Amino acid sequence: MESIWHEPGEDFSGEQVERGRRLLSRDDMLTSEGLHTRLEVGDLLLEICPPAEGKDETGRGNKILKFASAIGLASGTAREYRAVAELCTQEIRRRVADSGVAVSYTVLREAALGHSMTEDGKAEIGAEQRFEILFSLITEPDRKRITAAEYRASIGARPVPNTVATTSPAKIAEQLQRADVRAEVLSMVLDSQFLAEAFDADPTTESRLRDCMAELRRGGEEDGDRKSRLELPHDDRIRLQVRQRVQWLRKLVSMGPAQIVNVADEETIEELISAHAEASAWVEQITQYRARGKAMA
Repeated sequence: MESIWHEPGEDFSGEQVERGRRLLSRDDMLTSEGLHTRLEVGDLLLEICPPAEGKDETGRGNKILKFASAIGLASGTAREYRAVAELCTQEIRRRVADSGVAVSYTVLREAALGHSMTEDGKAEIGAEQRFEILFSLITEPDRKRITAAEYRASIGARPVPNTVATTSPAKIAEQLQRADVRAEVLSMVLDSQFLAEAFDADPTTESRLRDCMAELRRGGEEDGDRKSRLELPHDDRIRLQVRQRVQWLRKLVSMGPAQIVNVADEETIEELISAHAEASAWVEQITQYRARGKAMA
């Protein structure tokens, strides 16, 4: 394993490098939590290179470059994360979180840096005003999310050229190799409102997703493995089937109540409630049989 130990007196410690690598590799970089992870990486960079050191631009740049290289992050991205984290104060983050409105990292970057604005536009609308515009949007009635395009328009920023119409689906899919693109896509896809609309538009979407997840959990089981299961003694096969059904039940229970309500019709929900009552009585009987040491019939 590569050593991440740094001798005392260097610009950063081994613990800070380990923390940075852990942040960049954690699962929530690929979920809606990616926003928080980027801000945490930015906070760590501020810890390594505090704003007070801004007088020495060369020294600051070298320190950021060395730390970014140590944790496997592009230096330009590191500088951006640090700048966004510095301007997105804890109070700003709290107000955004308390609103319940989905705000992506891209939107916060626009608010903090005016990333898509011209130099003239930046001079006219500073970061403070850009954040006030953001707060005015998230407090609108029935507001669920703020798209980057919508926010750019609200601050008068230049629209990002839309090349999607002239790009093949295969080329678009290639962009998913980038961690930031995956995080942005999953941030949208995992939103409950998006899922509800997708399931309403195509009822087979949910079943296809479940099939994909089942295949992943099987880990690409080989035909030989399937055959060996069929060759198991009868009692072992039954035992394995019971275990599989228990796992299916766990998967169902792992779905949040809000997700169930969003995707299931009333008839299915009523059946689920009825099945729950039957299962509760059934589990009680299992417990009683086991307590008496009797085999199940």
